[in-house]
Amino acid sequence: MIVSLIGHGGYVGQNIKNALKNNSDVEILNLIDRDTKHKDMIDCLSKSNIFIHCAAIQRPLVNSIENFLPNFELTKKIVDNLSESTKLIFISSIHYNSDTPFGIVRKKEEEYIQNNVKCYTIYHLPYTFGPFGKPDYNNVFNTYIINIIKNKNIIINEYINEFPLISLNNFTINVVLNLNKCLFIVDEFNTKNLTLLDFLYNLGKIHKSTDTDSDFLIELKNVYDWYRNQ
Repeated sequence: MIVSLIGHGGYVGQNIKNALKNNSDVEILNLIDRDTKHKDMIDCLSKSNIFIHCAAIQRPLVNSIENFLPNFELTKKIVDNLSESTKLIFISSIHYNSDTPFGIVRKKEEEYIQNNVKCYTIYHLPYTFGPFGKPDYNNVFNTYIINIIKNKNIIINEYINEFPLISLNNFTINVVLNLNKCLFIVDEFNTKNLTLLDFLYNLGKIHKSTDTDSDFLIELKNVYDWYRNQ
C-alpha cells in the first residue's frame, strides 16, 4: 500500500512515521510538509491509498482565528485534490469543539472533511505523552518528564481537573492497525484519567526506579527512558 504523511516533522507525526516504517504492509511512504511543491503534493494525493494529515499550526504568536486559518486552508487543499479512492486520516484533537480560535478552525476543518470525503477517519486525540516532544511548548506531560530527568523545578497551576491521558505509542498502534478502515469519528480511547499531581506521583515512582506494576507505568517508563537517553 502507498501511504503519504504530511506533518511528519511534528511531535505526533514523527511517532506515526516510525510506526509506518515498521509496518510491512506499507510499500511506499511519502513524507511531505507545507513546503512541498504543489505538483508533488497533488501527485501524492492522487496516487496514495491512504493520506494521513497531522500538520497544524498550534502556537501562533497571536492566538486569533486569523492565525489558525492556514490550518483550514491546508486541509481544504488536501481534500479538494484527494483522489476519490484515497482514504483520509485526519489527526484532530479533543479540543475540536472548544470555543477557542484553535477549536473553531479545527471544527471547520472537520466539517469540510465530513462533507467532501467519502472514506475518512478523524481522531479526536486526547492528552498524550511520548517521544519527540518539545519542553515548554504544547505538552505539559512531556515537559514534566523532561524537567524531572533534568532535576528542574516543577510548577503546577492546576490541581483538581483530571485529564484523559494516553501513551502516544498506543495511539499510533491503533492508527496503524486501522489504516484501511473508514472509522469516521473516533473519540474513544483507552485513556487513564489523571490530575497533574497524579501524573507527577507516577512519574516520581519511575524516577526513583520503583517497580512498574501496570501497563500505564510501563508505557510511562518507556517514554521516560527515551528522553533520558537523548
